[in-house]
Amino acid sequence: MRVVFKKILISAGLILLCAAAHATHNRAGEITYVQIGPLKIRVTVTTYTKTSSTGADRDSVNVFWGDGQSQYVYRVNGPGAKGEPLQNDIKRNFYVAEHTYPGVGSYEVSMTDPNRVGNILNLNFPNSVGIQFHLATTLTLLNSTIQGYNNSAILLQPPIDFGCIGKKFIHNINAYDPDGDSLAYELVVPFQAKGSEVPNYRFPDQILPGADNKISLDKTTGNFEWLAPQKEGEYNIAILIKEYRNGILLNSIIRDMQITIENCNNDPPILTVPQDICIVAGSRIEFEVSAIDSDTAQKISISALGGPLNVFVNKAVFNVKPGFQSQPATGKFVWQTSCEHISDVPYAIVFRAVDNFKDSTGLADLKSVRIKVVGPPPTNLNSITSGNNKVKLTWEYSNACAVTVNDYFKGFSVWRRVNSNQFNLDTCINGLAGRGYIKIASNVNTKLNNQYTYEDEMVEGGKTHCYRILAEFALTSPGGNSYNRVVSLPSEETCIQLKRDLPFITKVSVNATDQVNGSISVAWILPLADDLDTLMHPGPYKIIVARAEGLPSTSTVYTPIPGAIFSSGSFANFKDTSLVDLKLNTTEKTYSYQLQFFTGSTSTAYGISASCSSVFLQGIGADRIVKLSWKESVPWNNYNYEIYRSSINKPITLIGTTAARSFIDNSVENNQTYCYSIQSIGT
Repeated sequence: MRVVFKKILISAGLILLCAAAHATHNRAGEITYVQIGPLKIRVTVTTYTKTSSTGADRDSVNVFWGDGQSQYVYRVNGPGAKGEPLQNDIKRNFYVAEHTYPGVGSYEVSMTDPNRVGNILNLNFPNSVGIQFHLATTLTLLNSTIQGYNNSAILLQPPIDFGCIGKKFIHNINAYDPDGDSLAYELVVPFQAKGSEVPNYRFPDQILPGADNKISLDKTTGNFEWLAPQKEGEYNIAILIKEYRNGILLNSIIRDMQITIENCNNDPPILTVPQDICIVAGSRIEFEVSAIDSDTAQKISISALGGPLNVFVNKAVFNVKPGFQSQPATGKFVWQTSCEHISDVPYAIVFRAVDNFKDSTGLADLKSVRIKVVGPPPTNLNSITSGNNKVKLTWEYSNACAVTVNDYFKGFSVWRRVNSNQFNLDTCINGLAGRGYIKIASNVNTKLNNQYTYEDEMVEGGKTHCYRILAEFALTSPGGNSYNRVVSLPSEETCIQLKRDLPFITKVSVNATDQVNGSISVAWILPLADDLDTLMHPGPYKIIVARAEGLPSTSTVYTPIPGAIFSSGSFANFKDTSLVDLKLNTTEKTYSYQLQFFTGSTSTAYGISASCSSVFLQGIGADRIVKLSWKESVPWNNYNYEIYRSSINKPITLIGTTAARSFIDNSVENNQTYCYSIQSIGT
């Protein structure tokens, strides 16, 4: 009996040992998704596992959706949906499922598996096999009617890579966002559960640390470099990919990846690629990529992955001989760009050259080429006077960009400044930021006689006004709203000077803020005598000041202010002047003014000045901050604003300046009353 007992015990020990060996499992992975409905997504959980660990193979994984729901999601790839075996004892698995959320908002999709592979040098070594493998992706479902759909980034480069002791290692996730959102990258500690980092983790350069063992991650390109590994074995790193839209963080993906370092006497190939490229949409890109190796007997394989190869229209191609080729290895990248490719975010194409040091792979060199596709500029911009204080603009635009897939082209914006600003066109810099121009119109699409046209009806006489046009492109939400707007290269400049033959408002300033007894000061200057031609238009002269509620528009009706009539029998005795408009509700309303100018004894106005409004300030209080915003409409360019504040027993004080029409005051205390005023500065 004792002999039998011992045999059973030994067999049980062998069974347990086999189970532990087969439990070693997860190498790398991530979770990505596409939005397929206003509240519905399709998720793909991608894992890379140890092929030989058959006892730990998962035909399904438990996915937690972040809304209190979870489900087992089945594998969909490989023969019999058993996964896709790769070389080097690696299996790739895709688990795909759809889920509908209860409402808009942010959610975290996650998956946790019991085991990682064993003997990861920088993760709870030597017992990494017992550490859970956790993947998580945060997502934001927007109001799709207004803000559009939001898809995760697509990670094009597999998260398994190889290197040699003492040799530079480089890897790039090669993430591409189909919505044109911007991406940023950050090294983080891998996770074993939601909010719980793995124990006893060290970044790879902390294994035999030293001056010749350093890692770095480029936050913009995603390039991970390790110069240079010092110890043979398997390492894991985690990279957080953050996705931003208009500066707001929407999504994040944690990619957990494996790097295998071997003791090998080999140098990586050397890739040669062009510098980053900026190109006008509609142009063709064509360049050669080549690679050599210090070991001339080795062969090299070149591959390419990136956004240009994945766009939905006019995909790029990389023509290269399949497999390994003799040195120098070459390939040709070709991309016929179109206006659907216009984006503020450069496309990245990552080229990878691998030698055949081992049977199936060797060391690699990676180099990225970033390609920015910009919209062509509007052409043949001209300006003419079209009436008092009016300028008519006409221009042309490429038909290839005016008619785009999914109505990507949205129209034009019109920009104006006082006096010229000549600069050389740079295909890497679209738009007019920092050039001193003010946008005066958007979504302009009016066409007459095969030319686009716009009339500026608020132009100050006596100054040189210069204009440029931008074409605008944007994605469209299901509700027809635009998002991720992109502007083209600017047109050439056109400048025009109008006669100052009408009076011009120089000031509209709120003196008192009150619902009943508010007041506004209005000041103006007279026309120039030479521009008016007082011989052709003799006196008497008269100015009637008229007022309207709200900001000025083409439909605004102005009513003369009782008693606000200023006249003179001769121009020599006609003086610049002002008035104070009383009994106004300046707390809740903004007011606009115009001057009706009469010459001679006629009852018909010679002309009407450009309209001008007061600055209407609003404030919202929160926890120790006040958010200010204001609006106005003036015929000149306000380029800066001074913000003043006062409180009980404290004088009014300048607290900040800004070029924007908003300001956040974060130097306030709760339960206090503050008063603010805005002073605009312009030309």
